Amino acid sequence: MKRILSAAILALTPVLTAHAATTDSGMGRSIALVGHEVEACAVVTFRSNATNTTQSFRIPNGGEQIFATAMSALVSDRDVQVFYDPQLTSGCGSEPKILFIKLF
Repeated sequence: MKRILSAAILALTPVLTAHAATTDSGMGRSIALVGHEVEACAVVTFRSNATNTTQSFRIPNGGEQIFATAMSALVSDRDVQVFYDPQLTSGCGSEPKILFIKLF
């Protein structure tokens, strides 16, 4: 049993470490969304409620749900919370890619 538990912990370590590096951008609004023929080059621009500053993010390949959530927030003018790692890009541009997004 200890070996199985140890193996599970070792297997989850990269996932837990990657999650620990995640940053959230705070609450804000999706103010612009740019689609692109290359999925990883799509961009969502976010305006922070706290600082009124904007930040752009890339939507990763396979990020249809992220794109749909950002679009829903844009058309409904609802708050979102964007989670990202500043060191991870989508491979298209220097903006960080969104890891996940919450709609409020």
